[in-house]
Amino acid sequence: MKKAVLHIGYPKTATSWFQKSYFPRVKNVDFYSHLKLPTEFFKEKTNNNILKVREYFERSKNTIVISDETLLGKFSAIENNAIKYKAFFEDAVVIIFLRNQLEKFASNYSHYIKFGGTGNLNEFLYPDRSNNLYGGEKHKYHYILEVYKSVFGEKNVHVYLFEDFQKNPLEFTEQFSANNNFEISSNELSFKKVNRILSPSLLKFKRYCNFLTKYQMNMGHPSCRNKKYLLHIPLWYQFSSLLFEKMNSLSFIKKETDHKEFLGEKNLNILTQYFSETNRKLIRDHNLEQIQLYNYPL
Repeated sequence: MKKAVLHIGYPKTATSWFQKSYFPRVKNVDFYSHLKLPTEFFKEKTNNNILKVREYFERSKNTIVISDETLLGKFSAIENNAIKYKAFFEDAVVIIFLRNQLEKFASNYSHYIKFGGTGNLNEFLYPDRSNNLYGGEKHKYHYILEVYKSVFGEKNVHVYLFEDFQKNPLEFTEQFSANNNFEISSNELSFKKVNRILSPSLLKFKRYCNFLTKYQMNMGHPSCRNKKYLLHIPLWYQFSSLLFEKMNSLSFIKKETDHKEFLGEKNLNILTQYFSETNRKLIRDHNLEQIQLYNYPL
């Protein structure tokens, strides 16, 4: 069976950069992004689908690397998906990047607005109009690690922190390449951000502009089903997206987002309380003391 590496996310942990700037330049692997995967990869686990997926990857001469942040799937399907991937690649190595949940939910909202959303922050975080955090369970990282380690074995699950990459991309990728036996020259890499979030100063303005178009990227979030618009101006979505992308790249625009200020005290308290237990388990059960340096909620 072919050797395989599965990079399963999380979203908003530099996955776009790895898919566009890193993995295509690794010399000793055959890289598959989401669009290159066979349809059977996303169907239920049957003997026929397992056979078809294995046959599809027989063409590969090198280690197979699959990078797709959608592979985690919905929370209810996480364990079944892991078992399915194990059936496809018995000895696969799984790579998972984690990120401070407070920063990640702030980034998720910015992404939602960037691609046409009109809801406010509370409507995005709590679409059922309660304090039930949408997508919260999926970000209880200790559970995800427990599932994948139980299915693939602890030594085959490699966990990285997005913040380590963010702090020193060059040093991180050199160590990352060595750890995973990826042959790549650091001189070939550009660390320009591939999917930059909107700056705080532009985010509110972009949300108001989104009321002038009916278009919005479907993120699979309930807020995407409640898109609101006052009127639809043809091509406004395309024009405003390009305009804000250009404005966001200007040197005098503030790039850093203070997630504490962004979320507000009430949301900060709710999210901190929600994620503190799972993060304590990351330290206790998975030896991820490093998360304390990056102020993960504890």
